[in-house]
Amino acid sequence: MDFPAALRQALGSCLPGVRAHRQYAPELAYGRHQGPQSADAREAAVLALFFPRDQGWTLVLTLRPDHLPDHPGQVSFPGGALKAGESAEQGALRELNEELGVATEHVELVGRLSPIYVFNSNFSVQPIVGMLAESPVFRRDASEVAEVIEVPLAALLKWVPEKMLWRLRPSVSLTAPAVSWQHQKVWGATLLILGELIELLRENYAQDPVSSKVESKKHHAERD
Repeated sequence: MDFPAALRQALGSCLPGVRAHRQYAPELAYGRHQGPQSADAREAAVLALFFPRDQGWTLVLTLRPDHLPDHPGQVSFPGGALKAGESAEQGALRELNEELGVATEHVELVGRLSPIYVFNSNFSVQPIVGMLAESPVFRRDASEVAEVIEVPLAALLKWVPEKMLWRLRPSVSLTAPAVSWQHQKVWGATLLILGELIELLRENYAQDPVSSKVESKKHHAERD
């Protein structure tokens, strides 16, 4: 089965949810990512977007600038708070366009992952999964995206988190699973969402992802 078909089938099956989140969750989380969430939690959505590159199917992540009020300097998915009346899918696509300049009419939405509650910023986040048939040209908004990060599917499926010590404030530190990719560390809510996606694909996609390349127009990401 090719990757797009396997991804659609996997997202239509029983999601691993808490079972997958558990091994990617920070110390002292105590299961709070699965709720109950605060009554005033803000609704948000993120998009896990796959697209073809020379090395095969690839996932895009972003590095948040240091000046942002929520999760500054962390690796994230394209996404953000929902506007009034927006569905999670509509919000995720809007944020993709605003942050990375991707024309959303070409994005095929293929399903949802399990929602998570990000208790330290009080967001209830719905992850959406989408695909592009051709390689995009990313035009990042520098006010929202410090760097565009691409992760080939073949590498993503090999990710194994390691425990790292994180100093959040001079008097507060904790250990949390993280994955080193290029020169960045992926952890927290982003790794929780990725963890479920990784486990879902490991259980439902046995084919070598490098062999599942897609014929596409070849472009290069614009990162500046």
